[in-house]
Amino acid sequence: MRSYSSPLAHPLPLPCGTVLPNRFVKSAMGEGLAGRDRLPNGLHCVLYRAWADGGAGALITGNIMVDPDQCPPSGNVAIGPATPVEPFRAWAASVRGNDCKILAQLNHPGRQIAKKYIATPLAPSPIRLHKGLMRCGIPRQLEHKEILGIIDAFSRAARVCQAAGFDGVEIHAAHGYLISQFLSPLTNHRTDEWGGDPVRRQQFLIRIAKAVRDTVGADFVVGVKLNSADFQRGGLDNDESLAVMHALAGLRIDFLEISGGTYESPVTLGKGYGASSASREAYFTDFAIMARKAFPLPILLTGGFRTASAMSAAVEEGVTDLVGLARALAQQPGLPRCALSGQQLPPISGPRLLGHKRLDALVDLRWHVAQIQRIAAGQKPDLALSSWSALKQSLIRIYGI
Repeated sequence: MRSYSSPLAHPLPLPCGTVLPNRFVKSAMGEGLAGRDRLPNGLHCVLYRAWADGGAGALITGNIMVDPDQCPPSGNVAIGPATPVEPFRAWAASVRGNDCKILAQLNHPGRQIAKKYIATPLAPSPIRLHKGLMRCGIPRQLEHKEILGIIDAFSRAARVCQAAGFDGVEIHAAHGYLISQFLSPLTNHRTDEWGGDPVRRQQFLIRIAKAVRDTVGADFVVGVKLNSADFQRGGLDNDESLAVMHALAGLRIDFLEISGGTYESPVTLGKGYGASSASREAYFTDFAIMARKAFPLPILLTGGFRTASAMSAAVEEGVTDLVGLARALAQQPGLPRCALSGQQLPPISGPRLLGHKRLDALVDLRWHVAQIQRIAAGQKPDLALSSWSALKQSLIRIYGI
């Protein structure tokens, strides 16, 4: 039973006409469930049905790659020119019967992929990624024709998702993936129409957003996930991010999800934020307040929420329109329904970290992926899973040991 006195229970109409039944959104997390065919399967359906039963108003999938040849051979879902629609149709149908929307997150890794999978990845400029234990190859700079092909790939993937019955898509322009690489002066050293100044660095994202909207029409949800900053010296900063938002505001976008960081500078473990953000739990609160002036459309704030009081206050005070939960729903898939019924939320914690920045990022990721995979197998999350077990899974994935 929902407590409609809570602002979290209020429906939210999006500009395209779709109405989200409440303010809870399951933000994207990589499920790691696809086989070598890179297609969704029954495990995805069980997982998303559990999250839909958990009461969220909308579910955003883990990133779906728009080029099957530019992602690891297992775990990731991808859409290519010959990808069948039927497995995606079953995935979208898995949430029906609940008052819940499902959105497909579309992405391209660019240079952000291990060398053992792709020795020479693609990127706006040939600048290698340096990320702890993950070894990446020196990327090849994309040619103009290839860039146009990737823009088409995003619109093609959106068309497949629409045909499959998804309610919308989210374009992933954050966390150091390809679109984020084009936006950042640290990774985009081009001097052509795709780089050289902030306005030209925006063009790849803008062209993708326009192409997707033109493909799916006016009544399909189109969102964008964007970094508040890269949190790297010389990377995308708050001012440039706000300029990107201002450009997106006129492109018939339905919502903007605010996040931050890259593989080289993961910031979602909750360190290094201002006092306001820390006191309100959400990592990017301070930036969300600034974003309101640049982006007058719905905002989804993700990262750090743990208590119903903080979530409710963020919506009531106008900091955000939507509350994004990721790791919390890997631990407690029924958290939204619990909050909407006025119950005390179970504690949200995570694995015991080891005190080493790079190892802790691996531990945190793999521990939560393990919980996701348990839910997909019809089991309850194992919150007692040890950090060392999660680290072992990471090392096996990286090195095959």
